[in-house]
Amino acid sequence: MIGIRFIFAFIASFFISYFGNFLLILMSDGKKFMDLPNRRKIHNGNIPRSGGIALFLSIIIPTIIAGGISPLIFIASFMVFLLGLVDDAINLDFRSKFTVQFIAATLCVVDGLKIEKLATSFGSLDLGFAGLVLTYLWIIGMTNAINLIDGLDGLAISTVLFSSAFLSFTLNNPLIPLVIVGASFGFLIHNFNPAKIFMGDSGSMFLGFFMSIVVLKYFTDLDGTWIVGMGVFMGYPVLDTTYAFFRRLHERRNPFLPDRKHFHHQLLEKGFSQKGVLFRLILLSVIFNFLGLSLRRVDSVLLFLYVFISGIFYIHVKGLPFKTERRF
Repeated sequence: MIGIRFIFAFIASFFISYFGNFLLILMSDGKKFMDLPNRRKIHNGNIPRSGGIALFLSIIIPTIIAGGISPLIFIASFMVFLLGLVDDAINLDFRSKFTVQFIAATLCVVDGLKIEKLATSFGSLDLGFAGLVLTYLWIIGMTNAINLIDGLDGLAISTVLFSSAFLSFTLNNPLIPLVIVGASFGFLIHNFNPAKIFMGDSGSMFLGFFMSIVVLKYFTDLDGTWIVGMGVFMGYPVLDTTYAFFRRLHERRNPFLPDRKHFHHQLLEKGFSQKGVLFRLILLSVIFNFLGLSLRRVDSVLLFLYVFISGIFYIHVKGLPFKTERRF
């Protein structure tokens, strides 16, 4: 049974996000913190990308009031949010971003958030230093993964919303997932195609960072961390980011520089509408959410399903013919 404290946190996060973004849209002057069309972007016209401000406040304020965040995690979250905000303003290079993200991840480790043992259905394995490396890879990787899929109206926020909703139904203390669901829903109303506002790097980096913490905590118990389940649960952003990284290496390009070849870009080029692409990718994400939760205790067969579905999706994207007319 969800208590009144959780209901209040959900409602508060929704209203702060919805009305906060509404005000940001009204206050936009068409010059500052605007996302301008270019060869990588798929939108037309100048759209404010300040939504991350309202998202940050709508998640952090209810979480602090409910006592659901430690001082170090708050500082780390604020650092990542501020990093994204500066990046939205002046476009930082990837080295600067990774430096701040590494410091933020270190604060999480100091706070006790780290992978120490690999948990499987066959027992647990002490990872030692490798566990620390995996912790940094997970936190920094997920921080950037949500940022990378934020190239289509409603895509990144819907991925976070559904992932958090799954967690809220399975946790004994669903406070933080419910707060994220409320904030995400409040933002999605403004961000659904055609979007009136974008979350910007301040929103996508913060959401990715915060989700990495929430998911890592959920998939860690006395047996250790169910790493496979954790990765599959966030399977869509993990798959898209991993594919982008190795594709760029294969093309002999810097893997940290952006391009227009993510899965949502490729599906759009095949002729699907933005809503059609959103529906397909969120369906894929939800399937991975379900498999990931199941993989928390049983890993072999469901891991095979993850690989199988990922392969089928890749073939589907690459094998579709190009179309000149739009389709759903």
